[in-house]
Amino acid sequence: MKITKSLNITILTLLGLTLPLSVHADEAGSVGTSIPPNSGVGGAVSTLGDPASPSDAITFESYDLLGSYYANGLYNMNGLGTWNGQPVSPNNMPNDYELQLACTFNFYALAAQPNVLFVQVTGVVASNFGYASGSAFNNITLTGIQFTLPSQGSGILETPSLSLNYANPGETLAYAPPDDSSEPLTTTPGFGLTALGPNQFLIQTLNGADYGFINSGWVVYGGTVNRIEGGGVFQLIFPDDVNLLNQVDFTQANVESQWGAGNQYITATPVPEPASLSLLAFGMFGITLLRRHQR
Repeated sequence: MKITKSLNITILTLLGLTLPLSVHADEAGSVGTSIPPNSGVGGAVSTLGDPASPSDAITFESYDLLGSYYANGLYNMNGLGTWNGQPVSPNNMPNDYELQLACTFNFYALAAQPNVLFVQVTGVVASNFGYASGSAFNNITLTGIQFTLPSQGSGILETPSLSLNYANPGETLAYAPPDDSSEPLTTTPGFGLTALGPNQFLIQTLNGADYGFINSGWVVYGGTVNRIEGGGVFQLIFPDDVNLLNQVDFTQANVESQWGAGNQYITATPVPEPASLSLLAFGMFGITLLRRHQR
């Protein structure tokens, strides 16, 4: 027999949309449908507001972008007990858009400090649900990045020290209690670093999905929970004799996003540089013109 109860648990709601103050969910977790785009309702206001960017949040205009990786996959529905209040079944389940999990990881450094690496997390999509609770809520949370840095030549990188003293502009902590609370961040708290093998590192949350990343515009209420909106920034400090710009080929790194405190890993693939995209577009345009002339 399926047992349901009214849970005093975390609920997420999309930007500017109204949801009930409580839901009924089984203990495995519940999610609701994504809500369609605003259909002519004027004056919608975010329930979180638009917190100002912290004055000391880091930007990377003067940094070298060493590599950029994009992860895009589907939530595997582990821990999902109900969908729209009914048991999950082949005829009652989220579609691919609703199940989307995505994010971008950028690696930055300065030529003047070649032993210091910044890992930026941005563009987080923690599903396109209208709400989530219980295990489903935890498992759609981005909880870490696992990556292997290939050395150019020989040599193994020592384990760096991790600093959490940086944040993205607009990075925000959403937390409860009190319900619907949020505040701007100037750090990215709640994470630790583990060396898994030669040049292989894992940055992940220290306490389950607590302080993991969700996309901007959601509010949190019920229970005790912390989530970070707007991505985050990690600083890795290698020994002084390390020159990351010369020793590591960041375009060939193996990068994975971690969701739900190890529930699921989604591979991230390299994002072409703008110059490469321009060359590709120019080449395709040339091929199109050639085909037209051949007809």
